[in-house]
Amino acid sequence: MCTGLSWVAWFFVLFMISPETTAFLGFVLFYLSLLIALFGTFSLLGFSVRFVWQKNGLWYKQLNLASRQAILLSVLVILTLIFQSFDVLWWWTMLLLLMIAVFVELYFITHKRGRRN
Repeated sequence: MCTGLSWVAWFFVLFMISPETTAFLGFVLFYLSLLIALFGTFSLLGFSVRFVWQKNGLWYKQLNLASRQAILLSVLVILTLIFQSFDVLWWWTMLLLLMIAVFVELYFITHKRGRRN
């Protein structure tokens, strides 16, 4: 329900706030509502895929992993849109963003293994 409400909020911001007349707050509302909507959608999709494919895991561990990857992917999408709006999105900035996301995920994977031992 919260994901659906966040998509409704994003569509409300998209169609009710004019980018030509809005101040900084309009852009913050646009990106923040989109971030929350993407996070909810990616979390639901990631958890559903993991729950169907990996029957042997505990559901809360699958939810934790799906949520972490959803926030990484959502932030990646939002940063890409922000970079594009400032005309600084080139292939090497996108590659840099992807590398940062991969390194953050690798950190969490290795940190998790280190705690287990």
